Amino acid sequence: MYTIIQDFAKIINSRISALFILYFFVILSILSAFMIGRSLTILESVPKVEIVSSGVVDSPSEDTVSNIQQKKVIFASSKGKYFYYTGCGGSTISKKNLVYYKSESEAIASGKVLYNKCK
Repeated sequence: MYTIIQDFAKIINSRISALFILYFFVILSILSAFMIGRSLTILESVPKVEIVSSGVVDSPSEDTVSNIQQKKVIFASSKGKYFYYTGCGGSTISKKNLVYYKSESEAIASGKVLYNKCK
């Protein structure tokens, strides 16, 4: 058995040179670097979730309670005249102009009007 292993090692040594081993590891390193780069690119493209707090309410009003029960988020543009609920408009408002309200009455008090399609 020992002689078979020695004969096999001699065949490998005679056919595989140091240059072949060097090329093998260079190609393996390049492929590894490429795969790591691709995986990092894929991880960076995953959208980040931003949690926005609407503030703490000491004693919730009826509007606030109904908004929480219906899971409505009231928001508006700081430059516009309308306020919206989640899912009924306002998707083109930029983040820097976005304003959140605790209740519908707070939005109305700030001079905003409910968007027509949100009724």
